[in-house]
Amino acid sequence: MRRGNDSTGEKTRGTEGAAGGAGGDSSSDAFGPRGNPRAFHQSRCRQGRDDGSPYFDVSLDRRMPGVLAFAVRSVWSDQGQVQQPGRPRWFPFLSFPSTNELTNPDGHGKRTQFLNGPIYWSAAGGAHPVVNHFLAAWARHGYEGGYIGYPTTDEIVNADGVGRRQEFTGAAIYWRLNEAYSIGGAIRDKWAAMGGESGALGYPITDELPGVRHGGRYNDFTNGTTAWKPMYERDIAYSLIRCDQALTAGQIGCIFPAEIPLLPYYDPYRLGQLAGHIAAAQASGIPGDYEADLPLHKGTREAETENRDNACKTNPRVPSVRSDRDCDEYPFASAREGAASGGTERTFQGCGLPLVAQNLPNGSPITGPRYSICLINPSHNRSGGGDARWFYHHNRVLMDDPFYVDVMSGSLPTGSP
Repeated sequence: MRRGNDSTGEKTRGTEGAAGGAGGDSSSDAFGPRGNPRAFHQSRCRQGRDDGSPYFDVSLDRRMPGVLAFAVRSVWSDQGQVQQPGRPRWFPFLSFPSTNELTNPDGHGKRTQFLNGPIYWSAAGGAHPVVNHFLAAWARHGYEGGYIGYPTTDEIVNADGVGRRQEFTGAAIYWRLNEAYSIGGAIRDKWAAMGGESGALGYPITDELPGVRHGGRYNDFTNGTTAWKPMYERDIAYSLIRCDQALTAGQIGCIFPAEIPLLPYYDPYRLGQLAGHIAAAQASGIPGDYEADLPLHKGTREAETENRDNACKTNPRVPSVRSDRDCDEYPFASAREGAASGGTERTFQGCGLPLVAQNLPNGSPITGPRYSICLINPSHNRSGGGDARWFYHHNRVLMDDPFYVDVMSGSLPTGSP
């Protein structure tokens, strides 16, 4: 994110560490003769204070005046490796300051740039360095002006001894193996409840990203995805409990049947074209959408075979030879509302099939039961099928049980027609 010049003489954030700094300082004043950091260090030694400190002399104080000066000096020195009697500790990684104290665009926070990274200060979080991959991840979301906000901690080593994190006022940034990504809010709460980076999901591998539908958000992790979306609250009666052993002989499981489960398809990398097809089908009036309160229902094994045959296997409009696409149907073959239940067929632009008229000869829209078919990425189709089987089993969805299907971040294939 580029920043224009402000009242402090600030350059863009990408150039604050350049020789000469900001505010018109010469390279000699900033770094010593010919911009040599060693000469800078020696000049500070010669001009040091009475306590023998070669670093916090009048010249450095001039480069960091005001509210930030004491906080930055504290962080800069506290990060050091060696404590010398009578002198503050020195943090060699940041090196020397290269700008004056700068006021951030919000008019409240402050920062000072060092040769190898900045220290940021805010009233809410204090003064903390933000460097390397953490700085890059923070910059992707607008620095302190974005939803991540100001830093509230330095980098913290995680419990696994491998990764690191840094906390901010609005979120956190997690780093592992030279990648750093943001996570916050309800998604982070859910992730933390599942064990965080040490749990089943592992580390985040994307920033928090917007979903296409319903204003949702999601993060991808090493071993899965966690998503959030605003959901309508519903009154659920929990007075009845259903227990059965229909899924695994000898193992009893119980559910609240009034709670209708929702099958999420949120991962655009594993499920993108499948999610795009379902979204288009639901938008055309086919049931399954949570917000429309039109659930699907689990069908029988026999009906599943018939649904699949009618929609794809014996459908004369579906080519028998398909080298790079699978025939996907919605509602699922496993749903009672599948293709064999009757009704009219439909497809969409990009699905690789001849389009079907959606209106009667008199121009009236076709109503009643309907199903959709689309030729999509085989991997997306098979991943979605595996997710559905897992969903049925773990939510104990039996014959005639209702369920919803929710999708985000999907898109139809691009193809002809």
